Amino acid sequence: MKSIPKRYVLLGTLWFIFMINMLDRGLTTTLLPLIRNDLGLSLFITGLASSSFFITIIIGNMFGGYLSDKWGGRIILKVITIAFSVVTVFTGMIQNTVHFIAVRLSLGLFEAPDISASLGLISRWFPAKERGRATSLLMTSAVLGGILPVVIAIPLTTYFGDWRPVFYVMIIPGLLAAWAVWKFVYDSPEKALARGRLSQEEYALITEGALASGLPVQAPKVDRSVVVQLMKDRNFWFAILLIFAQISLGVGFGLWQSTYLMEGLHFTLAQMGMIAIIPGIFSLLGILLFGYLHDRRPGIGSRWVLLVSFAASAGALFLLSLVESASQLGLLVTGMAMHGFFMTASMVPINIYFQKRYGSGIVATAYGLSNGLAQIGGSFLTPIVAGALIIQTSAGLDFSLVFVLFIGIALTGALTSLFLTEKPFTVTTHQPNDSRNVSKESVPV
Repeated sequence: MKSIPKRYVLLGTLWFIFMINMLDRGLTTTLLPLIRNDLGLSLFITGLASSSFFITIIIGNMFGGYLSDKWGGRIILKVITIAFSVVTVFTGMIQNTVHFIAVRLSLGLFEAPDISASLGLISRWFPAKERGRATSLLMTSAVLGGILPVVIAIPLTTYFGDWRPVFYVMIIPGLLAAWAVWKFVYDSPEKALARGRLSQEEYALITEGALASGLPVQAPKVDRSVVVQLMKDRNFWFAILLIFAQISLGVGFGLWQSTYLMEGLHFTLAQMGMIAIIPGIFSLLGILLFGYLHDRRPGIGSRWVLLVSFAASAGALFLLSLVESASQLGLLVTGMAMHGFFMTASMVPINIYFQKRYGSGIVATAYGLSNGLAQIGGSFLTPIVAGALIIQTSAGLDFSLVFVLFIGIALTGALTSLFLTEKPFTVTTHQPNDSRNVSKESVPV
């Protein structure tokens, strides 16, 4: 029986960690009404505690990616996997507001570096012709992790008769993930080969792209000067704007989705639940398709895929803006399906772009920093602005201006994608013991 390639065992480990990551986040959201009632929290304090999570998500993204490139994704993943699993257990022990805010801040800090470290490992372990599928498969865990909390939390709460044990049992998959990192994750194919964990044949397949291009297999060492160089790269700021648009269309719209369906279109809770899963189902299809097409048609640049993705999302949001009542179910379902397919699918070309542009040596640093900066607008400002644009009428809530906002963001993303270049970013390095001796080095692909 042919063994599974080691790079796909690594990908499976990364997938499992990211799925647990998203599951842990979703459990608190799903069980929030029970937590609030048990602790006697006001709506304001509940909102404050919930949003505090995003404060440390920003910090964790900005520093976690840099540390992943500097120290290696293996050690970062081992530390954060154990840490966020322990914090999840502590969530079941909270007794007051201070405890709740503390665990939310801690969870955001330890979960944030996951995606940056994973992208860095994928860029090192997968040849360019396979990275689209590898990245898209990793992204499916985020969608599944967003669906599972409802499936898991409600039955377990019913079984235990309390919400607290739900968080206790999450230590089991967390420790399993930490063991998997120790067993299967290595920072580079070179290290795995040296320890006899990788065959020479698979190593040759992984590194053939870099060798053919004349680029070094080993990535340049990351330091603080790399961050300064990134900040001067205009494509880095274009990418931040794209991630901001993607987060706004995902998190921003998703935050108000249930309110739109129930208080804008007057669906019941059960109907809302059935309609709300439509974007998730179609997002899985979009993620897999976009990843597959990237590998089959590598000549199509990420910017063109992003252009189509954001433009189609704008079209989907326009269709949703035309829905005035629950009777227009066909138009609503079409808009929700299109939005889920194209909005979430934009994650794939964005992540692939970072791997192409910044390479295995600094991709975690570049993505972590850009994602952290983009979260400020996408996770904080956009939901606040959207809420301010909702108009209370005698017939319910009017979301017309909200759709204008999101359509504008989607079109901004489409326009920004045209300015991207996928030419490998060049890192300027100083030779040891001679500050005047400067060399330029393209990052490995």
